[in-house]
Amino acid sequence: MKCYLSLLLFISCQVIYGQSAYVPKRTMTYDLVDRYRVLYGVDNPLITSTNNYFRSDITPFATHLYKDSSINDLTRQNLAYLIEDNLEYLEKEGVGESIKEYNDTTKTFYGLDEKERSPIYASEAREPIFKYFYKSKANFLEYNEENFILRINPILNIDGGFSQDPETAIFQNTRGVEVRGLLDNRIYFYTSLLENQRAFLNFQNRTIDQEKAIPGYGLYKSFQSRVAETLTGLDYFNAQAYVGLPVSKHVVLEFGHGNHFLGDGFRSLLLSDHAHNFFYLKLNTRIGKFQLQNIFAEVASISSQRIGGDELIPKKYFATHLLTFRPVQNFSLSLFETVVFSRENNFELQYLNPIILYRTVEHFIGSPDNVILGASGRWDIKQQFSLYGQLVIDELKVGEVFGGNGWWGNKFGLQAGLKYFNAFEIDHLDLQLEYNVVRPFTYSHRSPIEDFPDRSIASYTHFSQPLAHPLGANFSEILLRFRYQVQANWVIEGRTYLAQRGADIGGEQFGGNIFTLNSLRDRDFDFGLGDGGKEDIFGLHLRSSYMFAHNYWIDISAVFRNFESDLENPIDTRAIQFGIRANIAHQPFDY
Repeated sequence: MKCYLSLLLFISCQVIYGQSAYVPKRTMTYDLVDRYRVLYGVDNPLITSTNNYFRSDITPFATHLYKDSSINDLTRQNLAYLIEDNLEYLEKEGVGESIKEYNDTTKTFYGLDEKERSPIYASEAREPIFKYFYKSKANFLEYNEENFILRINPILNIDGGFSQDPETAIFQNTRGVEVRGLLDNRIYFYTSLLENQRAFLNFQNRTIDQEKAIPGYGLYKSFQSRVAETLTGLDYFNAQAYVGLPVSKHVVLEFGHGNHFLGDGFRSLLLSDHAHNFFYLKLNTRIGKFQLQNIFAEVASISSQRIGGDELIPKKYFATHLLTFRPVQNFSLSLFETVVFSRENNFELQYLNPIILYRTVEHFIGSPDNVILGASGRWDIKQQFSLYGQLVIDELKVGEVFGGNGWWGNKFGLQAGLKYFNAFEIDHLDLQLEYNVVRPFTYSHRSPIEDFPDRSIASYTHFSQPLAHPLGANFSEILLRFRYQVQANWVIEGRTYLAQRGADIGGEQFGGNIFTLNSLRDRDFDFGLGDGGKEDIFGLHLRSSYMFAHNYWIDISAVFRNFESDLENPIDTRAIQFGIRANIAHQPFDY
C-alpha cells in the first residue's frame, strides 16, 4: 500500500512533461499499461481513457511499481521493458525528502516536488554496437543532451504465407523509419515514413475494390515483382508526423498529420484509427479532475483512386471536442461532440471556439452540417475488471424511438465491453468481450459532392473510409479478444468476431452505406437493424509473437474467416503467415 501511495503521489506531478508523445493502441506498451493500471489500482489521475497513454506518464508509473517486492518476475520484466522503451523520461537523481505539491484547487491530486526525485530503476549498462548503435536496448540511434533528445529506429514488417488459393501469394514488405524527440524538455516531435508492397487476402481485396481505398492508407498503385511473376499486389506510401508544444502548465498544442482513437474498446464508435492519416490541430487541456480535448481536422471527401489522375481531392473538415470528468481513480465519463462540414474555400471559423456546443453554432449558420453527439465511460472494478461503453447519437426523436415504426432518423449506436485481467486466476491472461451495434443511416448526411452526386460530402468519413467503426452503419457485432503472455518475450493473442450487416439492394437504400446520400432513400419509415441484403461475417485471427530483441518480433499468424451474403458469392478465407516485425504494432484488418 505504501508503494502504491508513493506512486500516486509521484506520477501526478508530471504536468510539464505530462502530455508528450502518445503510445498507439495495440502495441505491447499500451497493453501492459492498460492491465497494470487496473490490477494495481493506481494511475496518473490526469490520464484519461479518452487518449492513448502519454510516454511521459509511463516511466514514472513503471519505475515506482518496479520497487514493489510483491510483484512477480514476469511483471518486473514487463516494467523493465516499459522503462527501457521510454528512457528519455527516466527521472534524474535527487536527494532530500519528498515535498507534497498540490496541482489542483480541490487538493485531490498532488505530487512530489521535481527537485526531490530519485531513480528507482537503473537502465542496463551496455556496450554500443560499433560505438554508435543501440547505446540502449530500445533505440537504434540516440542522442542525449540536456536540452535535446533524439531517438531513431528502423521499421520493418516482412511476412509471407499461404492461403486457400494456391496460385496467389500473400506477402507484406514494409520498410521505414521513425524519429521522435524532445526539445528543451518541453517540445516533443514524432515522424514516421513507411514504404509498402503487399498482397492482401481475398476479403481485404473485396473492401479495397469496393471503396477504392486501403483502410488506414492513402494513394496506392499496382505492384509487380521483378523477381517472381506470382508476387503481385499494391504499392503504397504512408507518413505520420506531429509536433507538440506546452503553451501553459496544463495546456498543450499539437499540430500534425495522423489519426486518433477515442475510447477503451477494440473498436470506437466516436473516432477510431481505422481511416487514413489526416491533417489536424489538437488542444489538450488537463486540469484537476477534468480533461478537454479539441481536434480540428481537414479530411478528404473521397479517395484519390475514385477521382483518377492527378486531381485535387475535394476537402471537408471536422471539429471535435471531448470533455472527460474523472471524479475518482477508477471511474471516468466523457461527453463527445463533433461536426463534419464542407466549405468551398475555407474552414468554418465559428467552429474554432473550443468550448461552445457545436450544435448551437450549426443552428446559427442555418443547420447545413452533420453534428454527432456521444458519450464514453469506463469503470475499473476490484482491480481485475474494467467495464466500458460508448453511445453515439447522430439524430434522435424520443417519440420515434418508442414508436415502433422504424423511422430512418433514429440514428444512434451503442458499445458495451468488459476487460478481464488475469482471467480465471491465470497470470497474464487477459480477455476482452465487446458488443457494438449501429442503427441504419448513422454517420451519413444529405449534402452531395459536386462531381459525385450520389456521395455525401459531410458523412463521417475520410478518404472513402469510416472515421468510426469499419462496418459503417446498420450492423451488429460481438467480439472476443484474448492476450496471454507466456514469457516476457512471448505473447499469444487472438480475436474472434461475429457480425451481421444490412447492405443496399439494387439501388434501394437500407442505411448501411454511410458514403451515399441519405436523401436518396425511398421512404422514411420501416427501417430495421440489419434490413437489406443480409451479410454474415465470422472471423478468427490468431497470432504467436516472439520478441528476440527489444521490439523485434517473429510472428506466426492464422486467419479463418467466412463471409456470406444474399447479394454475392460467399468468401472463405484460410491463411497462415510467417514474418518478422520491428518497431511497429500489428495492424488489424478485419473487414
